[in-house]
Amino acid sequence: MAEFKTPEVKRVASRVEESSFSTPKIVIPPSPFMKQLGYGTGVNVYLMERFSPIHGSYKSPWAVKKINKKIIDEDGEYARRLNSEANLLKTFNHPNIIGYRSYTVQKDGVPCLAMESGDHCLEHFIEEREEACSGPFSPSQILKRAPSIVSKC
Repeated sequence: MAEFKTPEVKRVASRVEESSFSTPKIVIPPSPFMKQLGYGTGVNVYLMERFSPIHGSYKSPWAVKKINKKIIDEDGEYARRLNSEANLLKTFNHPNIIGYRSYTVQKDGVPCLAMESGDHCLEHFIEEREEACSGPFSPSQILKRAPSIVSKC
């Protein structure tokens, strides 16, 4: 029966700290220069328009999640949560999950998570159909989109 026993996983200690990232450091502009998209528990989300002076054109916009300035994070709980979210988001590779872009700590010590900016979600499309009194999605529309929604990461 030993041949049917699940092998033990040997864990190797990583030389890289959990909070370190291989992404380049970016400069996040101060909040007043960005449009606020929303907020959550202890965080605000802003739209960061990116411009490339080298190419003279705009790049894809990013959503930047920052800890709310009004939050007193003495024990670092909000910073840990944002760091954990960045670590988790970095592991996903799925067309229906917002993409990780960068994680950085600003000069004032505020951590920032930069993500792909998503304009629409499934709920948005459902609400649009309800407002237009279009009824439910047709079976062909559902069959077209369902595989990408339920596919593995």
